[in-house]
Amino acid sequence: MLNQIIKFFLENKLVAFLLVALFIGWGLVTAPFDFGIKNLPRDPVAVDAIPDIGENQQIVFTKWMGRSPQDVEDQITYPLTTALLGLPGVKSIRSNSMFGFSSIYVIFKEDIEFYWSRSRILEKLNSLPANTLPDGVQPTLGPDATALGQIFWYTLEGRDKEGKATGGWDLHELRTIQDYYVRFGLSSAEGVAEVASIGGFVKEYQVDVDPEAMKAYGITLEQVMMAVKSSNIDIGAQTIEINMAEYFVRGLGYVKNIGDIENSVIKTKDNTPVRIRDVARVNLGPATRRGVLDKSGAEAVGGVVVARYGANPLEVIEHVKEKMAEIQPGLASKTLPDGRFSQVSIVPFYDRTQLINETIGTLEEALSLEILITIIVVILMLLNLKSSLLVSGTLPVAVLMTFIAMKYFGVDANIVALSGIAIAIGTMVDMGIVLTESMVKRIQDAPPGESLMTSIYEATTEVASAVITAVATTVISFLPVFTMEAAEGKLFRPLAFTKTFALMASIIVAITIIPPLAHTVFSIRSEKKKINYFLNGLALVGGIILVILGHGFLGFILLVIAISGLLYQYAQQYSSARNAKMISWVTNILYALLVAWLLATVWMPLGVNKSNFTNFSFILLIAGSLILLFYLIIYFYENILGFLLKYKIMFLMVTGFIVYQGFLVFKETGQEFMPALDEGSFLLMPTSMPHSGMQENIKNLRLLDMAVTAIPEVETVVGKAGRVNSALDPAPMSMYENVILYQSEYKTDGEGHRIRFKFEEGEYVRDKNGELIPDIKGRYFRQWRDQIKSPDDIWNEIVKVSKLPGVTSAPKLQPIETRLVMLQTGMRAPMGIKVQGPDLKTIESFGLEMEKQLKEVEGVKDAAVFADRIVGKPYLLLDIDREIISRHGLTIEKVQQYIQTAIGGMTMTTTVEGRERYSIRIRYPRELRNDPEMLKSIYLPSASGAQIPLGDLVKIRYEQGAQSIKSEDGFLIGYVLFDREKEYSEVEVVNNAQDYLAAQMENGTLKVPDGISYRFAGNYEQQLRANKRLSIVLPIALALIFLILYFQFKSVITSLMVFTGVFIAFAGGFIMIGLYDTSWFLDFNLFGTNMRELFQIRTINLSVAVWVGFLALFGIATDDGVLVATFLKDSFKRNKPDSIEAIRSAVIEGGLRRVRPAMMTTATTILALLPILSSTGRGSDIMLPMAIPSFGGMTLQIITMFTVPVLYSMWKEWSLRIEKGVKFPAKTVQATTLILAMSLLGMGSLHAQSLDSLEKVALHQNLELKALALEYESALEKAPQVSQLPDPEIGVGVFPFPVETRLGPQLLKYGATQMLPWPGVLKSKKKLEITKAGSLREKVDVQALELKYQLRKSWYQLYLIDKSKETIRRNLDLLKQLEKLALASVESGKAGTADVIRVQLKIRDLEQRLMILSNERQKPMASINQLMERPLETSILLRESLDFAALDFDPELLKLQITENHPALRIFSIQMEAARQAIDLNALNGKPTFGVGVDHIVVGKRGDLDPPGNGRDILQLRGMVKIPLFRDKYKAKEREEKIRIAALDNRKADMVNRFMKMIDIATTEYQSAVIAYEHYQKQQEMIRSAIRILTSEYSVSGSKFDELLRLEMDLVNYDLEILRSVVQSHQAKNDIEKYIK
Repeated sequence: MLNQIIKFFLENKLVAFLLVALFIGWGLVTAPFDFGIKNLPRDPVAVDAIPDIGENQQIVFTKWMGRSPQDVEDQITYPLTTALLGLPGVKSIRSNSMFGFSSIYVIFKEDIEFYWSRSRILEKLNSLPANTLPDGVQPTLGPDATALGQIFWYTLEGRDKEGKATGGWDLHELRTIQDYYVRFGLSSAEGVAEVASIGGFVKEYQVDVDPEAMKAYGITLEQVMMAVKSSNIDIGAQTIEINMAEYFVRGLGYVKNIGDIENSVIKTKDNTPVRIRDVARVNLGPATRRGVLDKSGAEAVGGVVVARYGANPLEVIEHVKEKMAEIQPGLASKTLPDGRFSQVSIVPFYDRTQLINETIGTLEEALSLEILITIIVVILMLLNLKSSLLVSGTLPVAVLMTFIAMKYFGVDANIVALSGIAIAIGTMVDMGIVLTESMVKRIQDAPPGESLMTSIYEATTEVASAVITAVATTVISFLPVFTMEAAEGKLFRPLAFTKTFALMASIIVAITIIPPLAHTVFSIRSEKKKINYFLNGLALVGGIILVILGHGFLGFILLVIAISGLLYQYAQQYSSARNAKMISWVTNILYALLVAWLLATVWMPLGVNKSNFTNFSFILLIAGSLILLFYLIIYFYENILGFLLKYKIMFLMVTGFIVYQGFLVFKETGQEFMPALDEGSFLLMPTSMPHSGMQENIKNLRLLDMAVTAIPEVETVVGKAGRVNSALDPAPMSMYENVILYQSEYKTDGEGHRIRFKFEEGEYVRDKNGELIPDIKGRYFRQWRDQIKSPDDIWNEIVKVSKLPGVTSAPKLQPIETRLVMLQTGMRAPMGIKVQGPDLKTIESFGLEMEKQLKEVEGVKDAAVFADRIVGKPYLLLDIDREIISRHGLTIEKVQQYIQTAIGGMTMTTTVEGRERYSIRIRYPRELRNDPEMLKSIYLPSASGAQIPLGDLVKIRYEQGAQSIKSEDGFLIGYVLFDREKEYSEVEVVNNAQDYLAAQMENGTLKVPDGISYRFAGNYEQQLRANKRLSIVLPIALALIFLILYFQFKSVITSLMVFTGVFIAFAGGFIMIGLYDTSWFLDFNLFGTNMRELFQIRTINLSVAVWVGFLALFGIATDDGVLVATFLKDSFKRNKPDSIEAIRSAVIEGGLRRVRPAMMTTATTILALLPILSSTGRGSDIMLPMAIPSFGGMTLQIITMFTVPVLYSMWKEWSLRIEKGVKFPAKTVQATTLILAMSLLGMGSLHAQSLDSLEKVALHQNLELKALALEYESALEKAPQVSQLPDPEIGVGVFPFPVETRLGPQLLKYGATQMLPWPGVLKSKKKLEITKAGSLREKVDVQALELKYQLRKSWYQLYLIDKSKETIRRNLDLLKQLEKLALASVESGKAGTADVIRVQLKIRDLEQRLMILSNERQKPMASINQLMERPLETSILLRESLDFAALDFDPELLKLQITENHPALRIFSIQMEAARQAIDLNALNGKPTFGVGVDHIVVGKRGDLDPPGNGRDILQLRGMVKIPLFRDKYKAKEREEKIRIAALDNRKADMVNRFMKMIDIATTEYQSAVIAYEHYQKQQEMIRSAIRILTSEYSVSGSKFDELLRLEMDLVNYDLEILRSVVQSHQAKNDIEKYIK
């Protein structure tokens, strides 16, 4: 079937070419990249920056304005939660009750369809029983959007016609425009689910009633309310006909202005109307608001656009921008008092378009670079331009086919999905390289008379089956990704789809397109020399013209092609074949260099500040070195393989050691869920105290924005306090969200591409307006300060300036990341603890205690730990006295109505002013509402008409209550948020926290109240879930890979040989991760660039992204093995070797057949990953962890080219020996035995060592001890440094104007000086340094004592557990004998079955205790192994038996020796001695310092006279002294050291006292152990005697079984107590010995 398909497309090339055209055209239409082809229709795959990994959830939002969180929780949230829990497919329900509203998040299982879940919720809400919710409360369903829906934020600002800010608009004006014009206009854009408003003031009519006037007119509040309601009514009166024409009749009565309300009549008194203006003041004012927007320190009005579920975010943003351009001209405008024109403009401040473009651009660049690298590798390793064009030319076709599949399978294009194509490039290229290499070799070695089509057909069918098998293993390796669920599934399933699509597309291309295309390309051979000369000449002229027109690079390419073609033709015609071949090689190398230059200009690996030539040189060095390495392997492959076949066992041992090293790195690698994606913006999300008022929050928000805006790298800051008017945002006023957009490192254009600017004479040239001048030949302009190296540095600057009183710290967050985390977990941080409990106060108090404890945990960032302040909001409670109101004939409802209306105000009706709607609110004046005492003077009319002050009816009190109430599945919950330090992984930090909290609970420091439970949540939960799923599916996938290999080779042994590539790749990937975690790896500079910075060498934790990289690697890992094994099989089938030498020759022949394509695919994969490893663009955070395992694994995968042949040879040699009955060489048997023994030892080790031997090993192995010893040796090296004389000083002087002397002019002077310190100074310095080093020596002893103490303590704990288990087992045997005795008594009728049941219950109880002890054993065992620097799971067997410890010293005498003996105390003595020596040295330093010197002056000869000694040089001896005249510093130094001596003496005395107290405590423990030991021994003897008596009685009469059973259990307990007292005696002795040496 496969061969027929290949043959069909070879014979019908037109079909193949039409298929190519179809795939290219269709792919360009659906591609996420816009190639700018005019008149080409576009139907691109949906594009976003990252996949939507939020929960499958719906939001039920319910308003109950003015109500407290407790009221909302009790009457809305809890009833709705319990009702919705029964919906089909519901996984969990989270809720949040806040002031005035309830948010309920109904989380469905992943397989529940989004809109189906919405319909089920609506059905449930419509069928709620009566009285489930308060009257007038109507729950609504949130917008049909997801966590990633908030794609576009904007503000409304006044701008002039040139777009410059002018202002001139009040906040209420802007809010009106936003609510009634902009919001509705943008909502009509396709794909928009909601446009929500934030900031400014919502206008309303406010009727402030005057209680005194109402009292005077005898008007009640109800009458005023009724008057307001009845004054705002329009009616329709059907129609009327006048003169045969029909008229619609309207009665106009809507309120249009304040006067309409003021003139409304309340009642008529004595024929005089009482109007609202008589008893109230009507004005326009702002409605109560729970959300504020601030832009760079000024309040603003804005909105957020939310994309609909399933919509293409990029398209939605484009539609929104189109709609903005449409409505912008119609927005309000005015002329300001200063004459400037101002129009309301929509100004974006968060637009995800740039992030999407930059992210997709990163992938586009990575794919382009990979294609260029493929061309270079194929050209250089095949030295065939046609082959390289064949492979690299078909690669984009496969990529475009992938886009087609993504479009119609509904897979969105994002950073993760497109990474699937990027990491599949190696395998995709592999197929093309294998096929092309096979064709080239077949064409070169074709039999005489074989046609080109036959050669290509045979070459393709030879490797097609193996190629498809290799690809199938890669596809199978990704099955675990398809089974992932929840967040990790949504994140990486698109990647699995795209990688599978890419591989399937590459198979189609390899089978249907490459063979016919290769036949066409290889057929292009012009036999007519004149035509060749003409074509090359034409290319030469064309190249010259392009160079003249300014297209230098393209022109240079044509010139190279033309000149090389002419030279090659000339060599073929007039020179030897050798010279023609040499020219062909040089030509191909030139082509590769041209592609490398293009690669350098696109990639710029060393940075944009380096020249193109420098980047080109770097690429030549790196790529050239790697390709040279692969060339050497190809060239010497036969020799290397021949050598390894002679020393197979040694080679396999080395390979096994490498795999073992990879396994060790795997065990030590930290874990996290996912690396964060750099979004190019930050979200600063602190909170204020719960009691903070509106003005305080606005002030804090403004200060934060202004402080952050002042950072030069920050472009824009927009802060939000409270919530957007949307169900998607349940934030309280005390929560701030500051969106911080920072500038790109280098100035870019609108598409995110860096721009070059004119640069001359060391600085950038600017125009007359001070703007930079773009210049293609210029330099990129860096916008960050020199000290800012990364976004982390910008965040550190933000943290510094955002510390305000009353505002909490905040973890490092980003807008999309935070939105996902909050909607997934309910928390605003990726790590946290969920505390569940019976009431809010208990939850809060325990959370605060947890906050305190977490700050002490290793790896936890102190500043980021924050527990919810749940119960901290001040409440003013008006408690109605029912007895009093009943006397006045008042009801609770009436009193509450007055309270609500007078204080909070009550909306009576809503005006209709065109499209605008405004509320009319009645309330009391502010002066009567702001003072609690004034509230008492609010009057209520009684049944008799009397006015009763409110203070007589209620009691006013204060208390603290909840600001918000969170719950999950109906249970109250609180959060404790924390974050990790950069160098720690998430799982490591959580494990540290769990261990620490468990230890605190064990020692009683942390107590968990009754009803409280807690669990770690956030990314940690998701990591555990992903690990659990991978631990199940990964082995299955590996088994399926092995099964596919078996189907290919029909041999278990061959399949196992190929499968070893998985383990080698595994080791290579983890070794690379281990190297990334070191400080020395690539720590050098090349071309002025540090390689660690270039390749972003940092700790890589084991995340889901890393595992995905390994899954991709596992598939590639078997590719070479499959093809090698295929050729080995063919070689053996063809040669039929019958001797050892023949087997090895056949193996070498098969290996040689595959080595070139194997090295080419490996080179392509490794080199293609370099741009990803060095990428810093958007999305590289996700690609880098996936690329590192593939890079490391493929680097080590070179070994597979040797391991498979070596194993194959070993198998065939052993088979031959067995078949012929030949004995194995002794060395082979010994080596094999050694490998097996090492393997068994490697699988696990069991250590049976005495306590003393464990101590010796621990003292020898402990790294801390070694470090302290080295520090001591290092300190000793300071002594010779300070004890030498100062370096002599040598000087040379020239006389510019020679000094004339009697003997001639002085021309030159040179001399030397040696300073001599006061006698004894150097010796004192040396003595002081040696003394200081002595304290480090004592620290070694202190550490050794502590190590021995901790080791013995853990060993005693382990001994107690093991011996307790032995004791329980021994007593279990006794109880089982008792069980048999009871059974015998039952059978004989002497006893009942209850006796048997009772003893069986006791047996089960002891068995349960055994299980508990087995679990407890892990902790002391791990402690011992940790102290001994070996794997924590290493088992330990105890072979010693302890007797009761005897104290061989008197504790009282010991106390007297503590001061002299203990090294911790000797440290203080040595430090005091060092201080005394420093005083002596200070005194010597105060002495004079002497110096001697000699000068030689060169003198010239006099020309005018010739005195005796004319021109004789002068020799001068000098002496000098440096006198320390200023003595204050020496006196101060002496005082300093004396104070230090006094302090050290006090510390030493304090430590002695503490040591004595500890010895007293330990002695008391020992004495208690003595008493317990003696007591329980006596009790044990008595009980045993009693058991013997009762046993005999029971066997005879069947009586007293209860007492017998009780004694048996007492015996167990006494045995255990004796054991505990023995261990306690040894531990007490250990405690005492800790303070002696």
